Amino acid sequence: MSDRPESEKAPRITIGIMTHNYGRFIKDAIDSVLRQSVANWELIISDDASTDGTAEIVKPYLTDTRIRYVRHDDNLGQAGNWGFLLLSGTAPVVAVLHADDWWQDNTAEELLAAFDSEPAVDLVCGEWWRYYVATGKCVVPSRKIAHSLSGELELLRQAAEFTCLVSASAVRRTLVERAGLPDKSLSHTVDYHYFLTLCAHARKVASISHPLTMYRVHDSSVTANGYKSGRWIDEEEVFADICDPLFAKTPGTIKGTAILRAQMARCVFSIGVSTGVGGDVVLGRAIMDRAIRVDPGIKRNPRFAIDRLLCSSARLPNALFRLMHRKRRS
Repeated sequence: MSDRPESEKAPRITIGIMTHNYGRFIKDAIDSVLRQSVANWELIISDDASTDGTAEIVKPYLTDTRIRYVRHDDNLGQAGNWGFLLLSGTAPVVAVLHADDWWQDNTAEELLAAFDSEPAVDLVCGEWWRYYVATGKCVVPSRKIAHSLSGELELLRQAAEFTCLVSASAVRRTLVERAGLPDKSLSHTVDYHYFLTLCAHARKVASISHPLTMYRVHDSSVTANGYKSGRWIDEEEVFADICDPLFAKTPGTIKGTAILRAQMARCVFSIGVSTGVGGDVVLGRAIMDRAIRVDPGIKRNPRFAIDRLLCSSARLPNALFRLMHRKRRS
């Protein structure tokens, strides 16, 4: 038996932090790694051409030999930076954390335990809390049921209801070798596509039923910027077509594609509803029409039909529309 401290042993998990101008948040992410209940990890911070002084904020942490900082002169984008981290390090398991999120103290331990419990598990996904910066409110999710499914079954499940978060998951390095890297042609839907890709190539996927991560919700996040720019909707419109090849070898090929198309339509329609409730009913209805182009079957749902009818330019329906949705969300 070795007498070396755990922190000096070969790392069991490579932890990557990807950041771009998140200097104001990154200390929380790094400190959460330092607090982990297991110590034989390596941390690689991948700075995607930040201009906010991130390097100076990270510098004091580099006295810990387990931590390495890499700054890219050219912006790689979310997919490129994620891919860089998936190829970095030496441990058999890789976990990537967004710099605006942070881990619970036992996250690494729980991720590793899930891999250790079943050698065929290639991907592990946990739950997360949502922390709203604007209000300081923390929302606790409903508990998922822990499970372990074949990659094919998990692919169909994720198509119906996407429940994976980059900052609350980990992957075997051998699965990355089989599945490849995140698609650089995608921006705001790259995480959804890549998790579906991982499921399509995984032997088994395990789900942890309780939160591992605090997910910070703020106006400058990648998700928020995707909504503001409209790029997210553009990608959602063609997302099912992009994902078709992932279902090619599964027994539920047709079913999986149909489920995914319906899910994308619901997501786009929901943005249309939110836009209409926010007061821009013309744009809201235009977005709803885009959802119908993704999946015409959405029109058969009475709720969607009513929402689309109410989201018009007439004053009374607008007031009713907003009132209905305030009551739904209360």
